[in-house]
Amino acid sequence: MTKLYTYNTFLNDKNDAEDFIFIDYNYSIIADISTRWSNNFKVAESKTYMSLNDNSKKFDNAYIKNNVNNIYRFSNLSLSRDKLAIYQEKADFKITRNKDLADVCIVSEKFFEKELDGKWGVSVTKNTMIQFYEDIMLYDRSVEKTLNTIKELDDNSLFICNSNYFSINSMSGHIKGLVFEKNFEKSLQILKKLNSGQYHYTYKNYANYQWLANNQHKLMLDVDLNKLCTGDSVTLTVEDFERLEQLLSSADVDNVSVGLTLMANCNVAESKTFLSILFSFYSDLIKNNKIWNQVNFKYLRKEFSSYINISPTNWGHAYDTLVKQLIKDDCLTVYASRYIANKMFIGVLQNNFGVGSGCVFTIDKESLQLKEEYKNELQDSKDESENISNIVKNAGQSSLNAIDLPF
Repeated sequence: MTKLYTYNTFLNDKNDAEDFIFIDYNYSIIADISTRWSNNFKVAESKTYMSLNDNSKKFDNAYIKNNVNNIYRFSNLSLSRDKLAIYQEKADFKITRNKDLADVCIVSEKFFEKELDGKWGVSVTKNTMIQFYEDIMLYDRSVEKTLNTIKELDDNSLFICNSNYFSINSMSGHIKGLVFEKNFEKSLQILKKLNSGQYHYTYKNYANYQWLANNQHKLMLDVDLNKLCTGDSVTLTVEDFERLEQLLSSADVDNVSVGLTLMANCNVAESKTFLSILFSFYSDLIKNNKIWNQVNFKYLRKEFSSYINISPTNWGHAYDTLVKQLIKDDCLTVYASRYIANKMFIGVLQNNFGVGSGCVFTIDKESLQLKEEYKNELQDSKDESENISNIVKNAGQSSLNAIDLPF
């Protein structure tokens, strides 16, 4: 356990070195130190909560129904109370306000992020700080009390400057006119030797961290519980998708609200292809709707955050990014690939470059075909004996033509 102390500097006129640096002995416990910034949740997960991925596999419907009597909700969750109430009745468990009595505790990435603080700066060891003050003691004994206090601290203690506008390297420019100016300038060289800044992640409440670390086996992410809550919900069909397109693009705010509500309450796992496309193409239109910021929809936003800012319009690379993201998430289908090709033809080639029926060159939507390496990633073709190229070309001869392709 490494303790991090902060020290502040005062650059106004002072008579001795003791007035220049003030150490705050209310320490923080360090979770991690890194030369690169990282999301707080990633830091917490890598250092403490390694079992969360395993828990997501363990906490399925059968486990909840057979082994869980009480569930505790931590703060900062994207979990609808209405959805949870419906699932609670099905799975027959209770919500408790005592986390020690709970069989499962619901947490979130946001919760973990708020459990940590991050600070950039140059930290120095206890020995370096002692050396610094011992050097000052040679010409100014006002720091003797501080030096003795530092010596009593844990050997692995670290110290970091808490000033946003000050660094050790600039201190010397603010100590003119002091009796010990030249000597103090020399002492500062001890701290100046450590000039590489790092991110220091500390626990806001170490007692909370200890409890979480000791109870990892019963921590469940809100996104995983949300999936269970919507497991019996309706799976979106092509007809549902087309209806949602109409609702989300409507000028009527209430229609948009209905569309967002339908999205939030569908079977997310089984509808991820359609939801991914909707977030990609319609996020800019729906962000101002009140449903967007409701708890029930925030979970969906979190699940599909990779798609929200893709926004394919007249920029060809965005369509490429979308297809690759769908492949990454194992939800690229024939319907999705042809829908995206159709949108790209209209948005990029036709609207942006004037390619279309009036063009002197022969090119149409069917000319946009996935490369073979990407055709192999189509999820609904992997168990088909018919080559996917023929499926696309020979609409009407394949069972997949039951999907009403939009081109």
